[in-house]
Amino acid sequence: HMVGDILRLDAWEAAGKSQARFQLHLANHSVEPVILREAAYRLDLDHVNTDIDEAVFHPDLPLACSLDGRGDGGIVFEHNPAHGIYVPQGGVVDTHGPGVLEAKNTTAAPESVPAPHRGPLQLQGQMMCTNYAWGAVCVLYRGSELRIFLYRADEDVQAQIEDCLLYTSPSPRDVE
Repeated sequence: HMVGDILRLDAWEAAGKSQARFQLHLANHSVEPVILREAAYRLDLDHVNTDIDEAVFHPDLPLACSLDGRGDGGIVFEHNPAHGIYVPQGGVVDTHGPGVLEAKNTTAAPESVPAPHRGPLQLQGQMMCTNYAWGAVCVLYRGSELRIFLYRADEDVQAQIEDCLLYTSPSPRDVE
């Protein structure tokens, strides 16, 4: 069945919405390297790679991820909104060693802490797969304001992700 049929949407309306989502996806995908290059510059990263086309698999869990980018840091950052650097967990983030770079492009208003669906949960899963100690969610708001949200690996959040992976029953559709 077509998704539009299942949701009882008019086929033309569904096609139009699908095309709009596809165009947004293309626009977001094309701006990701620009977002990540600027973030890498602000974070003074070395060995930046934004051309990653292989999945990264967790060694023990049924979890894999794709990375928008990665880079090697060497600075300890504090929360510094004047320079577009945010540390939602508080304290500092030590970027020594490799870190995950996740790019987001949104029409939402700038946030002091990104919504969980705007990258923080995804980033924790990516850090689980890579075993990296830090990561950055780099969000371009409304095409003009880049905010870099630095995170340390969070054992509590990662334990919740692991519990969901190991102890959540699959839906009937997943079994068929």
